[in-house]
Amino acid sequence: MTLKEAITTAIGAHGKWKTKFREFMDGKLELDAATVQKNNVCDFGKWLEGDGKQALVAGDYQQIHRLHTEFHSKAASVISMKKTGDVAGAEKALALGGAFTDASGALTRVMMDVSKRAA
Repeated sequence: MTLKEAITTAIGAHGKWKTKFREFMDGKLELDAATVQKNNVCDFGKWLEGDGKQALVAGDYQQIHRLHTEFHSKAASVISMKKTGDVAGAEKALALGGAFTDASGALTRVMMDVSKRAA
């Protein structure tokens, strides 16, 4: 998989989290905070820890790794909030300007920038 393909796939997968969280918030999908917290379980995380280390220049790798870790942390936080009864807090994190949405946007923007440079 090329760098551009890996990043395009990751952007698409991370975009699908909005749908997953809507299903989770509606009680149609079960998510586990401890699993989601892990940044090396998703396909992009596996790539990032493997081939991505060589495919990305050091500065890009470090920034994407940090933002990817933050994304997973915020995602796990949403799950924990809902499961402990803080539905309003979870909804706030998922809303425009919320912690999850901001973390997702920051990661996507950096990955798009790297992808453009790789083209």
